[in-house]
Amino acid sequence: MFGFGVFNDSSEVKTKLDITLPKNFGQGEKKRIVVMFDIESKDHFSVIRDIQVLFELAKSFIFLYPSWLREELDDECCVVNKKVMVAKVSRHSLLAAQGGKLPSFEKVQDVSKRFRDFAFAERLDKGSRSLQVVRALSSATLAADTTNPETQLITLWSAFEALLPPPSKDEKSPARIIHFNNLVVPAIADEYVKFKFATFFRDLSTQERREVKIVLDQVTGANEYHIRLARALVAEELITKHIFGLLAASPLRCNRLYQLYKMSQNPKIMVRKIQSHESRISWKIHRIYRERNQIVHSGTSSPFLNPLVENSFLYFRILSSRLEGIYSQYDITNPHGALQIVSGKYFERNKRIVTLSNSKHSLDLEDRRKRIFELLMD
Repeated sequence: MFGFGVFNDSSEVKTKLDITLPKNFGQGEKKRIVVMFDIESKDHFSVIRDIQVLFELAKSFIFLYPSWLREELDDECCVVNKKVMVAKVSRHSLLAAQGGKLPSFEKVQDVSKRFRDFAFAERLDKGSRSLQVVRALSSATLAADTTNPETQLITLWSAFEALLPPPSKDEKSPARIIHFNNLVVPAIADEYVKFKFATFFRDLSTQERREVKIVLDQVTGANEYHIRLARALVAEELITKHIFGLLAASPLRCNRLYQLYKMSQNPKIMVRKIQSHESRISWKIHRIYRERNQIVHSGTSSPFLNPLVENSFLYFRILSSRLEGIYSQYDITNPHGALQIVSGKYFERNKRIVTLSNSKHSLDLEDRRKRIFELLMD
């Protein structure tokens, strides 16, 4: 999955070198031998350091992506230089699956490769050795490994601090929280409307989803069904009525669909929803920061600590995903530069949506709805 060679037994390890592994190496139920070739390092201590970083990345990815992956560490790792075994380190990583519905291996493999390339791209840039992304992921993983919510919140905020740059001297507000808030909010709020449609479609029962898909096959211009649903609510009245009919037995489903429909039909309601969501995220980030300060400086916490920890995990996952997306699209590895791109696109898009929501706009209402839809689903 991460580009490592994985073997069931030492006898399967086939290389150009005649390597004699220690007896019983990698033996045991569900254990595998992970082999990494051609680690370019000055000495075996550097090899150990780089292997540790690679395993931390694997562990961090498990934290970020699928809940059904778990990590197990063994205490044996051999470093070989030419034909001589020169060192052992106690880092061995094994990925194993446990219950639940699994996505295709090819999908996980593709996502993991992109994410690995993103996290280590800055390390491969000339003159860059900061490993900023890996440090942030490692901190977030430490938070996931503990069950104490106070420790989780403090460590998660450290992950944000590691990922985001400090405020520059020429910024109007030197306060770190305001600086971080300005970078994080657009990244988290960017796909709010698209996410609402995706969540609604995901929460349908299997039978409902199958029936709605058949209806949405009539909608063209998008591969993903939740985007087809949004397109239908914006401009396909007959299809919208049909979908309401399919969900008539569930008042809750109908109410959620009606809220999406109402938002799709009225640009001003859409703008208010987006602005309200942005304000809510900004408030929550400030609230997380205050809670962290309260724990660190006074040793006390509020009754709302657990929800704040959940929000922190969610925001960090979204932020990491957005950074990986910018890397894939623009080949930008610096988190600050990537977040500035996200922020610029976010505010420019919202400015255009506010303009289109004006009833005095030259376009008629239907054309304005379609334009807003295209901006939000892009």
